[in-house]
Amino acid sequence: MDARWAEFAQAIWMPALGLLVVALYALGDRALARRGGRFRLPWFPLGLAFLLFGALALFGGLSVHPEPGAWHRWTESAITILTVCLAIRLVLGVVEATTRWWSGTSMPGITRSLLLLLAYGTVAIVVLSSEQRVNFTGLLTTSALLTAIVGFAAQATLSNLLSGVMLQMEGIVKPGGWRPTSGRERATPRPAPPPFWGGSGPFLGCRRPKGVRL
Repeated sequence: MDARWAEFAQAIWMPALGLLVVALYALGDRALARRGGRFRLPWFPLGLAFLLFGALALFGGLSVHPEPGAWHRWTESAITILTVCLAIRLVLGVVEATTRWWSGTSMPGITRSLLLLLAYGTVAIVVLSSEQRVNFTGLLTTSALLTAIVGFAAQATLSNLLSGVMLQMEGIVKPGGWRPTSGRERATPRPAPPPFWGGSGPFLGCRRPKGVRL
């Protein structure tokens, strides 16, 4: 019994230490955010790291069981998926930080979410189909059929949705930008707050543009 507990402690102490470090990192980052100072901890995918160390702890606990069973194999596949996804998220974070430092522009949130969703889904399908022999043919066929049905049934809604996504990704429409009105280009003024002694309205100091304000 003592030998079994020793093996269990040896298999689980590293993942438990990783969970503790990730929890302390998250608490420290949150405390710095509440203080409102300029100093912040470097960005790190805390959610993926927490899931990864949790899976490692579960894998270590199952590995010392006399009959691990199917849970051991599924946990090993989950660790592989989480490790690859964590590496992808770290690479994307480094690319974003480098781009922001080099050009001063940042990737739109919807673009980041779409890229990560595509990457995570591809990793999960490849790992599960190769290690667990999961057949995704039926799922992919059903998804393609449902996508075609929804696309034909909601063409106008999807067109507006994709147009908004493209505007967000390309960053064409921004506050204070230029937009055509009556054949001319004009800057869209930002609302100026009225002075303390009163004023003529929220657009004090700038003329209200004609047409639809962006």
